[in-house]
Amino acid sequence: MGLVTGVFEVVAAIRLRHEMRREWLLPLSGVLSVVFGVLLVVWPATGALTLVALIGAAALVMGFTLLALSFRMRRRRADDVPSAGHHGRPATA
Repeated sequence: MGLVTGVFEVVAAIRLRHEMRREWLLPLSGVLSVVFGVLLVVWPATGALTLVALIGAAALVMGFTLLALSFRMRRRRADDVPSAGHHGRPATA
């Protein structure tokens, strides 16, 4: 999969090189995908462990990002919801 994806990224980068800014990122990504695909074919067990580690790292980053977002949203909600009724008096039920 990495081999095919990488080849397509390199081809797309060559075709789009006049229309994109910072076009070096797409071929770099393609080359890295090809290298990862080759390494996965040569050393499948190591590649599988690396893939598991990458998935774990991505899950951790996403988890921390979602936690930060939830704290930000909670703080924003606390700022938006008034704790007292009109004229500074406590709200009654």
